[in-house]
Amino acid sequence: MVPKITRSLRYIAFGLFSLAVIWLTIAAGASTAYITADRTEHTFLAADNIWLNLLAGVAVGALFFLYVRSGLQAALRKRFFSTPEKSRKFRRILLCVIGAMGLLFVLSSQRMPGSDQYSIVKYAAAWKKGDYSSITSRGGYLDLFPNQWGIVYVLYLFSFIVGDYNFLAFQLVNVCCMVWFYRSAAVLADRMAPDGDGMNAGNVLLALGILFIPLIMYCSFVYGTVISLGLSMAALVSLDRLREQYRFRSMLKICLLLFVAIIMKQNYMIFVLGFLIALILDATEKANKKMIVPCIGLAFVLFFTGSISRLLVTGVTGVRARQDGGVSSVSFVAMGMQENEKLYDGWWNSYNVDSYSKYGYSQKNQSIAAMEEINQRRAAFAEVPEYAIRFFAGKNMSQWNNPNFQCFWISQVRDLPATDFDSPQWVDSALNIKGSVPLTGFLNRLQFVILLGAVLYMFLHREKGFIPACLCIIFAGGFVFHTFWEAKSQYTLPYFVLLFPLAAHGWKDLAEWLVRKPKMFSGILQSRKKMAIAAAVLIVAINFLVILQAGTVPFFNDTLRRAENTKAYEDYLAGNLDYNTVRLRAGNYRLTCAADQGKYLSVPKSDDAETEIARTASPDGAATVRLMYETRTTDEIRLSFSQANKSLDVNGGTAADGAKVWSAKAGKAASQRWRLLRTDTPGEYLIFSQGNLVLTLNPNDGTLTLSPKTGDATQRWRLEPV
Repeated sequence: MVPKITRSLRYIAFGLFSLAVIWLTIAAGASTAYITADRTEHTFLAADNIWLNLLAGVAVGALFFLYVRSGLQAALRKRFFSTPEKSRKFRRILLCVIGAMGLLFVLSSQRMPGSDQYSIVKYAAAWKKGDYSSITSRGGYLDLFPNQWGIVYVLYLFSFIVGDYNFLAFQLVNVCCMVWFYRSAAVLADRMAPDGDGMNAGNVLLALGILFIPLIMYCSFVYGTVISLGLSMAALVSLDRLREQYRFRSMLKICLLLFVAIIMKQNYMIFVLGFLIALILDATEKANKKMIVPCIGLAFVLFFTGSISRLLVTGVTGVRARQDGGVSSVSFVAMGMQENEKLYDGWWNSYNVDSYSKYGYSQKNQSIAAMEEINQRRAAFAEVPEYAIRFFAGKNMSQWNNPNFQCFWISQVRDLPATDFDSPQWVDSALNIKGSVPLTGFLNRLQFVILLGAVLYMFLHREKGFIPACLCIIFAGGFVFHTFWEAKSQYTLPYFVLLFPLAAHGWKDLAEWLVRKPKMFSGILQSRKKMAIAAAVLIVAINFLVILQAGTVPFFNDTLRRAENTKAYEDYLAGNLDYNTVRLRAGNYRLTCAADQGKYLSVPKSDDAETEIARTASPDGAATVRLMYETRTTDEIRLSFSQANKSLDVNGGTAADGAKVWSAKAGKAASQRWRLLRTDTPGEYLIFSQGNLVLTLNPNDGTLTLSPKTGDATQRWRLEPV
């Protein structure tokens, strides 16, 4: 009776996973989430072409079919996999390629971390100096977020080896852990094959890893995401082997790996919970009493890692956590259920931090208020179910249906280190809108192929053992969790890459199934009844896709094809994407107009907040202009007159035809952001402001204004390096 119950529970878990993945596959085929390349982090839900996505899927399926049917599979197996040593050598080559790509990006980009990334490193360095105010001060960073105590503790220890603020060392560890993840995932794909022929699936997974650049680019992310992912997948490999041969030492290794994973990033508690549920179901179904101790070990890690990390921090700092301190986890759920026009519904809006302050930095009081907010939102959803469906469908698409998972964004909004280092052109080209848009287009097709491969696995692979159960339970758990928690594409990446072993097997299974089942197709052609059924199914499917793509059914538009921001996204690109944009090296220049040769723009030092821009024939210090990039994303720059500490600025702050341009105190205002565009004359550029208006000189009186683009000499500018 008990094995039947556990088997039923496992089927329920696979069913929930299948529903989530099928929904995501259809949604990814019909629409796509795009995020701005600036600090606003605004997400657009735009229409996609489901026929092109299906064509990509058919092309991949055909390649796999030809690979198996043509005999190439057997030939390559003989050439590369005839012996275990050859197989391991080929595997190492693929892993080295992935590692080299990660290393190259980390060394070539070197973006400075910001926000939470910078905070955890900053406060680890402060601990070494005996400064624990981040914990003791009400509203301090670690008082707000005690869940970050663990990673700050690890960075504190790490800094004794590599020093403070050594972001590059952390990023190199990320590269190692990414390779560790792929090695473990390939091993899992091998072990998933019931016939023992899993080598091909493992190598397919590694080839997928080479194409999937988001995880490679996440190696620059100074956070625990990649490290915890590598630790967790290594633990799963050991856990699967532990089921075959129980060793207490192996169990301790698994617990240690998962303990560090949770300390680095608490979201990985979902991984540990998935392992625990899958292990309990497997052990109960097979009556394996030896797995009782590992289950207890996983439960201990799951429930006591937080307490142990607080004890470790107390041992180092001597500071104990306030009993009523820390932002309430309930507030993250409340925030995840709120509308958000600025980013997207359910995304960060500072509700948790603001309400924590509002209620006297009391977690208890904040929890009560957050529960009231949740109940109000729940009542609103219950009153209008259509609104609830649309809200949560849109929220999930905004975080799960972003094909690059913010991999460009995390570098686009960061500055280069304050050194002479300047990243190579290929990095800048990939990170600005001009390069990231086509790369996101490629990833969009790849994402659909991966999701479709996971769906194929669920339908074609009948024997789903312990490893698939773990992956599916974790994915389903992450999907449910982030449906209600604060939304962010960054958060869903670790769950998405869990689909890789399933997708690799799914496409491999499809190819082998098509090769094995030629008689099935001939049987359909010989039977009128079967042909009629097949034709009916095909017609229904095609009609469904036609209607879905057309966007004529409101329910489909609310749940499967969210395209309400298509026009807004196109306008965003039109306003920011210009293929003539040029990037000059950041540094000091002198600015002169082609219509005013021999004279340079100059701003003398003054106490006034705003100063008229003069022209001078002598290139002194007042004529030195510092060119600085805002974020290296949309190629936006600031032109700051170094001696006066004032930047080129639009009078009134609003770009309009005829608006006066002068200099104002350097800041972050949009009116001080400009772009350089090439002209037909080498060495001369147009300087664009907001609203696509161009900096224009009146040679008669020397005034600067904004005007529509004409490209004449009064709008062409030369920047002479100092």
